[in-house]
Amino acid sequence: TNAKETPTLGFATTSFFSTHFVPEIIAKNEKMFPGYKIRLLDLAPDMFLAVAMRNGFQICLHLRELDWPKTWTSEKVGELSWILVARKNHPILKEGEPSLKQVAKYPFIYPVYWTNDGVAYGNDNFPARDLKRIRGIETSTANSGVELVRLTDHLGFVPNIVARPLLNSGSLVQIELAGLKEVKEPIYLSVKNDKVSQKMFLWLKKVCAN
Repeated sequence: TNAKETPTLGFATTSFFSTHFVPEIIAKNEKMFPGYKIRLLDLAPDMFLAVAMRNGFQICLHLRELDWPKTWTSEKVGELSWILVARKNHPILKEGEPSLKQVAKYPFIYPVYWTNDGVAYGNDNFPARDLKRIRGIETSTANSGVELVRLTDHLGFVPNIVARPLLNSGSLVQIELAGLKEVKEPIYLSVKNDKVSQKMFLWLKKVCAN
């Protein structure tokens, strides 16, 4: 192998970050740190630690705090908010100010993951836990989730970052529900200390925070 070969840094994240947010970071990283090549990995959240232990990646942007080994540094860099969305011209939008009771008449897109034990049900973070919702189409990515909301009468409680392009184009509409508490989750940036320089880590933190 060529001794001067560009070192590759694996950057792991979930599907919606790998589509909507991380590509911009990688493009900026290429200009800022031209001596590195980035490999973008789209992983289910419960796979992060196992893949990291096998040296599958050196940078991770994730929700939920993880128990990284001592050779890693992890810091909160921001927050992600969840919103309730429906397709444009959805029947619920004709009912004036929708209530939780009206929301419960329609099926919801539900998150699932594939694990070594088979299918595992995710949590879409919908804050009214006692509401008897209809479990609709199941999908393992938030990106396909918002597309399914756009094409059906299903509702979705999804990360704002995923819905934004379809909200901007008018294909999706955000449903405001009186009394429904706001849902936000912290975003963490984690890096392997001996592979990611302090300079790069500080720069990544700054970019992620913006």
